[in-house]
Amino acid sequence: MPGRLHARLSHAFLVIYIHDLVDNCENVNIYLLANNAKLYTYIKYEQDRIVLQENVENFVDWTDKLNMPKCKVMLFNHCRHLSSLVPTIYTINNTKLAKL
Repeated sequence: MPGRLHARLSHAFLVIYIHDLVDNCENVNIYLLANNAKLYTYIKYEQDRIVLQENVENFVDWTDKLNMPKCKVMLFNHCRHLSSLVPTIYTINNTKLAKL
């Protein structure tokens, strides 16, 4: 019986912890799977890029462990020339993130 209670409490604390992350990141979508998180949004204007960068910073402030080599930027667009319209440099702790 104590094992079952421990499992239920662990799950409850995990749910509370994850909801805290979601609350800290606003105006972006978050995809969570196991110990990975992806922040993503549609970027049309410079302000959209700024909002995403701010949420990356919020995420970094929220977490105490971050595997920097796994942190990457992936861009999708319909036209090649659009990538030059909005700068796409994202950083974590003043370190530029590599693009995939």
